[in-house]
Amino acid sequence: MKDFHSVLNLFISSPGILFLASVVFTFASFYWVRKLLAEFRTSLWPALLAGVFNGSIAVLAELAVDRPTPYLMMAFVPIVTVLELRLVSNDSLWAYLFILSAFLLNFSAVHDLAVAAMGLWSYRDVCSPYSAEYRIGIFTMALLAAAVILLLLARFMPAKEMSSVMHSREKSMMLFSYMAFGSVVLITASAITVPVLFSDSISKKITVPIFHDLILKDLLILGCSYLIALLQCHAERAAQKNNVLTEELQQEKEFRSAIQRQAIMSYTVNIRKNCIVEGLSYFSNYIKNGGSNNYSRILREEICENVHPFDRIRVLGESAERSAMGLNQHENSSHAFRFRISRKYLEESAKWTLPETCGCKTDEEWIWVEARIIIVHEEVSDDLIAYVDVMDVSECVEQENELLNAAQIDGVTGLYNRTALEKYIDIQLSERIVSGAMFIIDMDNFKLVNDSFGHRAGDNLLYEMGNVIRSQFRRRDIIGRIGGDEFCVYAVNLRSIKTIEDKARRLNAAAVRTHVTEQGREFQTTISIGIALCPDFGDAYDSLYEHADIALYQAKRSGKNTFCIYSGEPRTEYSGDRM
Repeated sequence: MKDFHSVLNLFISSPGILFLASVVFTFASFYWVRKLLAEFRTSLWPALLAGVFNGSIAVLAELAVDRPTPYLMMAFVPIVTVLELRLVSNDSLWAYLFILSAFLLNFSAVHDLAVAAMGLWSYRDVCSPYSAEYRIGIFTMALLAAAVILLLLARFMPAKEMSSVMHSREKSMMLFSYMAFGSVVLITASAITVPVLFSDSISKKITVPIFHDLILKDLLILGCSYLIALLQCHAERAAQKNNVLTEELQQEKEFRSAIQRQAIMSYTVNIRKNCIVEGLSYFSNYIKNGGSNNYSRILREEICENVHPFDRIRVLGESAERSAMGLNQHENSSHAFRFRISRKYLEESAKWTLPETCGCKTDEEWIWVEARIIIVHEEVSDDLIAYVDVMDVSECVEQENELLNAAQIDGVTGLYNRTALEKYIDIQLSERIVSGAMFIIDMDNFKLVNDSFGHRAGDNLLYEMGNVIRSQFRRRDIIGRIGGDEFCVYAVNLRSIKTIEDKARRLNAAAVRTHVTEQGREFQTTISIGIALCPDFGDAYDSLYEHADIALYQAKRSGKNTFCIYSGEPRTEYSGDRM
């Protein structure tokens, strides 16, 4: 046992070990405070300099004093460390008062525990309690234990909540008062008991119970301080979460209010109960006529009856899909879709009037609206609440249509341009292969118009020709200008050869235009037509165009102002003038 005490004496009672313990404690203090204070962003060098200073002071103090004064060390070490921390940070003074009270309580309790540990190990049998070795051993153990505690706190304590509590006087006052009062009690008790505990004449029968009492008392004080701190951190976390939820709820309310101010109709639906809980006044006429507050029936019998026939299936489908998705999920979701609704219905049910800024005609029967649906799951009642806002998007749709037209409409004729023409023909053919016919139409002698009358006259002639072609085909047929004086038409479900020939003859006859040059020369502009059948000679734009173009050259070779239906012949060079 004496050999063990001798080794322990060499290790913990060495001034060099005390110096290193002071450096480690200082680094742990800087690390812990760095976790708590947002503005504490110091480098390694201040901590190293403070550690060297603290270590030197600790060694000199123990070697220079010839009697034990642990109560002075219990106060001196935390005060000096906190002053050093304050020098390299601009945080509030209250925060450092809080840190000082925490350091005082923790180091005082740990120092008491070190005193008890040295006494219980019977170290006084090797060294006198008044000796420098004995006092250095206590100081070294206290510094190392305090450093370990600080590192554990930095690792596991909820730093964000602790920092919030620490910077608020109201929230931290209870914990601050406890730590300040506890540290004063510990330091005072140490000053009273030191003469007894460090006396060589005191019996072991007395010291052992006293040391046990020190351990229990200090562990209780430390445990209570950590428990109070954790409870306050838990309360702060709950308060922060509540503040976030309150702020989100306020933002949601403001957002909902802004949406409702802009909406034509705003109502709230309980999906699980299938009823409207707010905004039932919009459907008062339906209720008066015997309808019930059943949302599925209101949607089907009231709303969809006033929706454009082409959009009714979509409105029912979207609503059913969102309701089914909501019933199977516990997360919030949102969705929006557009449809056309009766203007008269909006004016009667929602007391809505057409905005002056809207580009719609005043006599227009249908108005474009957008239904914005937000589904919220309420955890308390387990209800699914759908907030439905119907917005007027007529002006937006009008602008989008203008942009779309600008991108796909030919500026001269008002027909589809080549890009849009190819796209819509391919879409038509890819959805389902149906019979049809592609017409390639080329104007004869068009170059003479440009040369004799100018390009403006040529553009006017192209515009007239576009109207002629449009008048000879149906609305569902896809018509466009490929470029120059060449047009293309895909006639859907046009299969009869006789019908195709009759349509081509009527088109040739309607397209004849007579012109007189400045020199008095008279000439006619006519058209030549090449036709390819689908799916006989192609089921895509490229293949149909290729075969219709071959037929067009045959029509040109036949003397122009005629048509030709492709029947499988190969392409041959046309030596004539295609203009």
